[in-house]
Amino acid sequence: MNSHEIEKIKQVDQIMFNLAESKDFKANLTKAVRLLRQTKLAKNPATEQDLINTYIKDIHKRIPLNVIVHFNIDVLEYYANSSDNLKKNLARECQTNFKKYALIVLRFDDQIATWQNEKSGADYRDAVQHLDQTRTNIHNICLNDIKILNRMAENDGLPAFADTKDRKLTRIDIGVKP
Repeated sequence: MNSHEIEKIKQVDQIMFNLAESKDFKANLTKAVRLLRQTKLAKNPATEQDLINTYIKDIHKRIPLNVIVHFNIDVLEYYANSSDNLKKNLARECQTNFKKYALIVLRFDDQIATWQNEKSGADYRDAVQHLDQTRTNIHNICLNDIKILNRMAENDGLPAFADTKDRKLTRIDIGVKP
């Protein structure tokens, strides 16, 4: 894959991550399919469904199966639909931050491998350092969001948002490859 193809797949990721909230589901899905056709993700897919299935399989390959922390989405949705604007805004900002982190991590290794082939030494190091710093910053923001949601849930008598199996949540519990 080259940088151009990765950018197209990142656009597809963005569309797919926001598809549920989309005002024009069909138009956005059609755009995602058009972008996928411009990449080498699927070799000669017979149908649009084949292309989407290939994309979904690719996503599943990239998501670790041995996740340490499990999220209670009902708690996040409770706050996202709260009549308290502060809680509602916090929950929605958390959702945005989680998406940002997932979008960075999803293509992180591909992006670095591509840059290694396309950029010179100093340019490569600068690009990787910037990408890694961006990932680290949003990761830390997500950790803080999780801690805040857990505290709010505890104060409101709800189950914890992040089930840490009776352990304190640490930085390495979330977002680390198996």
